[in-house]
Amino acid sequence: MIDQLYRLLREINEKIRQVEKEIDNKYSGNEYSKIIDTVPGISKYVSLLLTMEIGDINRFMNSKKLASYAGLVPREYQSGTKEWKGHITKEGNKWIRWILDECLAIHVNVCPDSPISLYYKSLIPIKGKGKAKISAERKLLSVSYIMLKENITFDQYIKMITRAI
Repeated sequence: MIDQLYRLLREINEKIRQVEKEIDNKYSGNEYSKIIDTVPGISKYVSLLLTMEIGDINRFMNSKKLASYAGLVPREYQSGTKEWKGHITKEGNKWIRWILDECLAIHVNVCPDSPISLYYKSLIPIKGKGKAKISAERKLLSVSYIMLKENITFDQYIKMITRAI
């Protein structure tokens, strides 16, 4: 019985190695993933998932369209001149929302002085953790959009926005 389990474990480990090799091959051929990978807290596997879910960045006219695709925009109710904004729509791509949620938590811990982390921390006392988290995730997605559109790394993005200030 132990020999069978040991053989099964070796087979599983071999399958894992094959999948990791395939992921590495896909990553090496994907320029978008290499750009997203420069954001602190985002690994090559996460960047590959994110870029595969986004697809071609040029199909989105702006970062708001990408946020809408991801379902990170508020619901809007309107009647006459009155307008209400509700919770996020969640009608978009759930994988993008999930991975941004995971990445934001890591990013805030790894890079506490980045503009995204500072934005998140500044919103917590105003909006609460939940709304601040969603807003920071949208910001992270917008930064990723700019990086992909301009073909720049996260460090180049930081330099670009500090020059603008």
